[in-house]
Amino acid sequence: MSLPSQTQLMLPLLESLSERGGAARPRDLYDEIAGKLNLPSEVRTKMVECGDQQVNAFERRVRWTRQTAVLKNLIAKGERSLWSLTDTAHARLGNIMRGTILTFAMSESGAFLWANAEDALTVIEPGVSFTINWTTES
Repeated sequence: MSLPSQTQLMLPLLESLSERGGAARPRDLYDEIAGKLNLPSEVRTKMVECGDQQVNAFERRVRWTRQTAVLKNLIAKGERSLWSLTDTAHARLGNIMRGTILTFAMSESGAFLWANAEDALTVIEPGVSFTINWTTES
């Protein structure tokens, strides 16, 4: 398994922050995000060269994803060692209204939709494989 893309990391990052009350230190999020993605240990712990030092490739990718979320106004610039959701992110992570289908992110392997399951099925082409992650929150 290869390192997840920023697109694949965005929703787990935002969900993890939300589950922690909207703010957390990065070091407290890495394992939680890796768990949400079922990353194997070798992907989670892989080290790479960065200048004259070794850095964790997964954690670096999560930090770059955070930077992208800052540019999209989903995570506040704020403190360096504390990541916090913005009001925009809180609004987007709320429960979706029936009839609304939000394309949350795109990747080479597909799209992440935020929608009621029955509504999402109306936009998925017949014969296309997909995975549904359920939530029971109302």
